[in-house]
Amino acid sequence: MLTSIFGFLIWLVANLTYARLRATGRGGAGRFFGFWMGIPSTLLLMFMIPEGHEWDASDESLPDLVDDIRHDRALREADEDLSLPAGPAGGPTAN
Repeated sequence: MLTSIFGFLIWLVANLTYARLRATGRGGAGRFFGFWMGIPSTLLLMFMIPEGHEWDASDESLPDLVDDIRHDRALREADEDLSLPAGPAGGPTAN
């Protein structure tokens, strides 16, 4: 059981190391060993994480995204206010 836990931790650290080094665009022995020790999931990470592209939390598009979310929420709430009232079975009421 201890060997399984130890093996899992090595695999996890290898995947995290490989993903971080790929995202920052750094190469070297750490990335190489991280790739080989983390197989098969590092094969997926190789295609999922763009080379040398690290997400920046201070991205300028983030405020635009928040504004779009607020606008969509306001439209959805306005649409719910205009919907027909629900009848006894959950459907619209008959007039």
